[in-house]
Amino acid sequence: MQIFTRKIMAAGRTYQLRISQSDQHSHYVDHLYEIFKDFVRMVPRRVVRLSFSGSTPKGRWVLSTLGHHSLQFYGRRFYKKSVKCVPKDISRFLTARGLAVYG
Repeated sequence: MQIFTRKIMAAGRTYQLRISQSDQHSHYVDHLYEIFKDFVRMVPRRVVRLSFSGSTPKGRWVLSTLGHHSLQFYGRRFYKKSVKCVPKDISRFLTARGLAVYG
């Protein structure tokens, strides 16, 4: 699973959420789309690329939010100097549902 933020340098510092999942997890991308649909312009889309060996096409579903200041808190919490990290106070963010989805 790949979920990450990206800094957008337009009108100040803000963050964008980018989600990328294999074909077998497309339902999860649809679920996240329903949560973030007020922050996206386009529905999830399928991208096909060749595997590392170059012989097999691999499909992925991707979704990107617009850059928004409300994502800044999470971007700063879970990324330090552009490297993913687990915050020391992670228990503040965990719920039973979150553990079921991400665990």
